[in-house]
Amino acid sequence: MKIEIKSLSKSFGAFRALRDIDLTIESGELVTLLGPSGSGKTTLLRTIGGLESPDSGSVWFDGHDATERSARDRRVGFVFQHYALFRNMSVFDNVAFGLHVRPDRPPKKEIAERVDRLLALVQMRGFERRRPAQLSGGQRQRVALARALAVEPKVLLLDEPFGALDAQVRRELRRWLRHLHDEMNVTGVFVTHDQDEALEVADRVVVMNKGTIEQVGVPMEIYDKPATPFVYQFIGNVNRVPCVIADGEARLGTLAIPLNGVDAPDGAHATVFFRPHDLKLVQTGSGTNGIAATVRHISVLGANVRIDLAADDDLPLEAELPRTQFDELTLKQGDRVVVIPNDPKIFPGTAPAAPVP
Repeated sequence: MKIEIKSLSKSFGAFRALRDIDLTIESGELVTLLGPSGSGKTTLLRTIGGLESPDSGSVWFDGHDATERSARDRRVGFVFQHYALFRNMSVFDNVAFGLHVRPDRPPKKEIAERVDRLLALVQMRGFERRRPAQLSGGQRQRVALARALAVEPKVLLLDEPFGALDAQVRRELRRWLRHLHDEMNVTGVFVTHDQDEALEVADRVVVMNKGTIEQVGVPMEIYDKPATPFVYQFIGNVNRVPCVIADGEARLGTLAIPLNGVDAPDGAHATVFFRPHDLKLVQTGSGTNGIAATVRHISVLGANVRIDLAADDDLPLEAELPRTQFDELTLKQGDRVVVIPNDPKIFPGTAPAAPVP
């Protein structure tokens, strides 16, 4: 099912949740809506599913205007964060529920066969007679997904489906979901505020902020080529260094960075962004141009080492180095270093900090 969102807007009182959203989701795609709280991602998901009506704009399914259709008529399946399973029903009855209440209810034997296939698909065969209270969080979410798939939806909508689970279970389930989607090939829209989850699960990521779309792209593009300061800060860790443009360059300490097409006149303020893992450190006295800084704290993170730094103007910086590279530097707290960004990105203006997800 191809989904087209055209000039979609939605307000709740004075709060504008969506502002003229245009988005196309191709048939069979798994798209993630990513953003902080209040960015509009859940409102957009609910509007696609028919649980909210837009103030203006339209939702199209396979070339047909679905804006006025009910959620049932849109043939969508929903999976929510808190499972929404019927506590007094068994796993089997929860999965079969949507089939029993359909106007074109299938025969009892067909329902049983479909539930059995789905429970095998979500790796829950053998749990048919258990109640939700007898399952782990991850198992309950698998049952919720099987129930959503039982009615053979054209579109699967998932709203923070793993948000209530611990980190290890989340990692396992998102990999499993990606594999399941590849088998089912149903169009999916997945809401999350977790950047790692979005990048790992999605075919494409839609980054949202304050009711608008900041950028749409494949995960690698979103991470490596962020289009705005907001996207750069929201996707992964980042260092932000304010500067003033002089002689057509941005200067970071003694390092001059060419603008490379960035429109910023001399004297203009700008912000230079670079990732903690996308830089190198050298000891002072080497004559290398860069940002002079002091090592404040060192944290070992398995194969990598995080180094908290303070530039001479007390600007906090963060470096992340492979363990082998760190060992060669033999750094300790209080050492002086020069920070050299390998792939800095310049944005005109002073960039505010991204909100907490």
